[in-house]
Amino acid sequence: MMKKLIQLSFTVMIIFTILVLGVVANEGLGKPKKQCNEILKQSNCVAAECDSMCVKKRGKGAGYCSPSKKCYCYYHCP
Repeated sequence: MMKKLIQLSFTVMIIFTILVLGVVANEGLGKPKKQCNEILKQSNCVAAECDSMCVKKRGKGAGYCSPSKKCYCYYHCP
């Protein structure tokens, strides 16, 4: 009888742990980070230069040259 009680308790504890880990992991996925951007250069954008300036200024940002030749830096808002 005692052996079955320990087995049942262990099973319930494992199931509870899995459920808690699932809820914690799901909580982090539910909130997408807001994206911001700023113009780094008004004209004559060169893709490699734009991306390099963005990374230097924002760390994990990404530079993008628009069709109007402006350099935009996209990054996650603080």
